[in-house]
Amino acid sequence: MSFDPFFPVWLLVPVSLLVLVARVFSLWQMFRHAKGVSGLRLLGRFARWGAITFSFSMVLVAAFGLESSSSSYTITTIDSKRATENDYETNVFLVVDRSLYSLARDQLPGDPPRTRLNTIRDDAAALLEKFSGAKFGVIGWGRSADVEWPLSSDRYTLGADLQGLTAYAPASGGYSREDYSQVDTGAAAAQLKRMLEYQRENYPERANVVVYFGCGESSQQAALSSSSLQSVAGLVDAGVVLGYGSKTGGVVLLNQEHSAEHPAMKDPDNSKNDLSLFYREETMQRIGSEMNLPYLHRERNESIDDVVKAIKGSGKAERPGEVMTFPGVPLYQLPLILALPIALAECYRFIRARRRIHWSTRAVRGASA
Repeated sequence: MSFDPFFPVWLLVPVSLLVLVARVFSLWQMFRHAKGVSGLRLLGRFARWGAITFSFSMVLVAAFGLESSSSSYTITTIDSKRATENDYETNVFLVVDRSLYSLARDQLPGDPPRTRLNTIRDDAAALLEKFSGAKFGVIGWGRSADVEWPLSSDRYTLGADLQGLTAYAPASGGYSREDYSQVDTGAAAAQLKRMLEYQRENYPERANVVVYFGCGESSQQAALSSSSLQSVAGLVDAGVVLGYGSKTGGVVLLNQEHSAEHPAMKDPDNSKNDLSLFYREETMQRIGSEMNLPYLHRERNESIDDVVKAIKGSGKAERPGEVMTFPGVPLYQLPLILALPIALAECYRFIRARRRIHWSTRAVRGASA
């Protein structure tokens, strides 16, 4: 309980003391004149004194502004939304690795082995079929990130666009062997966060699913300079982190003959100088931990059902609780309601007494005349 006085405290306190003194004095007067009064009549007087004192006390309590104390509560919004197949209330965000690492050839079977990007494209196309009722958006990342496909339900056009997805060309006109270390695995954080926040605020009924495709960037410099994806963890309802690559590594073909794999991928000296890039599983596990999503390693021709199962199993039953402070509830009406019947009864007694005195006075005057 707390108080929010309607009048200054310096005024209320003296008035309360004055009322207390007056009621004690009236009680003392009752005891003085109690001799010769029957017990039942005396009991009635004490009952009336107690009722009037109680009424005054309730009015003073109301004047002090009685209210319940303000409290802080943690409100946890229970969110039973789950990503399901053929669900028209699901948004799926594909975060695709388009760095140099996606061109490493270690996806077997194949001669030569297929690139990691080939397997990524196959899995992305399979997800389009599995989540046939969902809206899809694509963010590509490498050294930086771009929104390749805004959230849309046009799966057919997106399917064709994904099949033509290639790795990013180096910013310069030619290829530099240093480009393999200039990769930011968290480059998509800012764009992804904006898209998730917009959907959360404007379409709260839709489940937001994030599927992160990565190639386990093994460069120490890339690992140290990568941005964090923790900022999006609280906005994701379900998802999975998918890793592509083998620990033995894969070769990126840099010679002129294979430059078609990448529009700018050719050795400046026009000589064969292939680059081996390895898969670092710790990188993918760290990304999964940052977004609070399960990690799954993928190989070529694996069933997409494992990915769908991981997405459904990662659904969060509830979103983080929100702390809200509720102001105190005014309670001054309660003491006033309790005092009201007693006040009305005393008013009735006063009016009745005044009328009796008036009638008695008129009768005496009439008799004298």
